[in-house]
Amino acid sequence: MKLNIGCGKIHFDGYVNMDISGYCNPDIKHDLRKGLPMFKNNSINEIIANGVLEMILPNEEFLFVLNELWRVLESDGQLHGQVPSTDPGVMMLDPFDRRWFMKETFNYWNVDEHSWKTFGTQYGFSPWHVIKNEINDGGILCFSMKPANK
Repeated sequence: MKLNIGCGKIHFDGYVNMDISGYCNPDIKHDLRKGLPMFKNNSINEIIANGVLEMILPNEEFLFVLNELWRVLESDGQLHGQVPSTDPGVMMLDPFDRRWFMKETFNYWNVDEHSWKTFGTQYGFSPWHVIKNEINDGGILCFSMKPANK
């Protein structure tokens, strides 16, 4: 199973398209901040999260959502997404964005990095392997991660 969270009007064939708003006619209308209780552990092969993680505050809800994505992904599953970077061209551009990311931010989730071992574990983040972490020409940070230690 594949999941497209925060799909908005961009629906992908072969994915369950989920959004908090019904205006975009998602397959599932659901607030991601409430978790993913409709999915079992290790039941999703791929998750796309474009333009959604930056909307989540407070920190406790962000932590919960990221850990829920880890929970539902299969051990070899992947999370792909796009978030705004701290590039001045995109930072503060969207009035609904609440978070901005640097490439180094992903070290706090990456089990192979000192930042995860020192801070990520203390914060309560589940362990990930960061596969891709690049800022495109438009200042958007594109990433791919997969669960570690499952």
